[in-house]
Amino acid sequence: MDHVKKYLIWALIGFATVMSMVLSTSALRYVNYPTQILARSCKPIPVMLFSVILAKESYPLYRYMVVGGICIGVSLFFIGQAALKSGKYQANGSTGGLDENLMGYLLLLGSLAMDGVCNGLQQRLKVLDKPSEEKFMLMVNLTGSIFLMAYLGVYYEQEVLPALEYMRALPRVTFLVFGCAVSACLGTIFIFKTVAQYGTLVLSILTTTRKFFTLLFSVFWNGHQMSTTMWSGVFVVFGALFYDVYRKYFNSLSDFFAFVHSKLSHRKKVE
Repeated sequence: MDHVKKYLIWALIGFATVMSMVLSTSALRYVNYPTQILARSCKPIPVMLFSVILAKESYPLYRYMVVGGICIGVSLFFIGQAALKSGKYQANGSTGGLDENLMGYLLLLGSLAMDGVCNGLQQRLKVLDKPSEEKFMLMVNLTGSIFLMAYLGVYYEQEVLPALEYMRALPRVTFLVFGCAVSACLGTIFIFKTVAQYGTLVLSILTTTRKFFTLLFSVFWNGHQMSTTMWSGVFVVFGALFYDVYRKYFNSLSDFFAFVHSKLSHRKKVE
């Protein structure tokens, strides 16, 4: 593989990684955390799309059905949220807020597009160059760090200085930030091992399943209001994801029940 082309792909992956993070974080100024989590749960859609375009991947029919289910679920959630906000504004005699909500959705859409580009290029590089897990992790983090430092340099006064002042005023925050950084580093190791061994679509499904429990925790912990339509959307999205896992590992319901029965039988023997 041509070295210039290879390093260009690494640079594009780093850029897409940083932009995905920046856009997703910026969206929290306009939408609440559960909305961000559910929107990010659509990650398999751009991952599949850009893997087909950039890496020439092919997927079975049920994977497209899963993606369709995710689209329907997210649509239900956003429709329910719009109706909830509209009712609040009418009760307050106000029509504001909807434009800000739209800006949040656009930022999340851009973040998902960057995820798709990043994962498609990773899948293509995995086929063309076959990098080791360690090299994969090093190059993505290195190129991403370069772009992140450039971004912070441009927005130093707007982003970096207020953050440093905030951490100086609240020393406990520094400890929490450090803890998050250590956790992220450890998680990155498992992420890149998963990408190297199983591919980007499997990773996106695993991380999305994790987000389901994050969303539920956030709703109950912070007391976010959720309508019936929004809850329906949540369960459609994650029902589609769990169906994807079921189809991947079991050919039929009988196989699934046989698997459960074997595990229960083994447990009884052990006891």
